Amino acid sequence: MSELDDAKADWRDKRLDRIESLLDSGAAKVNRNTDMVAEYERRNADLIAENERKHAASLAKTKALIAENERNHAIARAKTEALIAENKIIIAESKETVAKMLEEMKWIPLKSGLWTVGIMISAIVCAAALPDAINLVMGFFGGK
Repeated sequence: MSELDDAKADWRDKRLDRIESLLDSGAAKVNRNTDMVAEYERRNADLIAENERKHAASLAKTKALIAENERNHAIARAKTEALIAENKIIIAESKETVAKMLEEMKWIPLKSGLWTVGIMISAIVCAAALPDAINLVMGFFGGK
């Protein structure tokens, strides 16, 4: 029985060695996984911190752009209001000018008529004096 006992003991030792080897391998995997978990936690913490920094910077830029936009809007509104006020003055002046022009235009037919009468009288006088003027010129040059 000694050979049988030796064979059993050998088999049992091999099985125990195999179990110990599997346990050691499992423990090594657990240790690697624990190390990986720690590394991923560290990376995630770094990524979260970087994301928070970028978010803070982006938020600051956004707030600065909003403030600049509000300033530009206020400036544009002030310029627009100034232009509206200026245009109201120009419109009022234009209305006054148009009213004056309309008032003056009432006299245009009379003035035009007076000019027409004046031109006609001048033409008649010139026509009446034309024969005498011709005689004078002809006499000057030794004609009739």
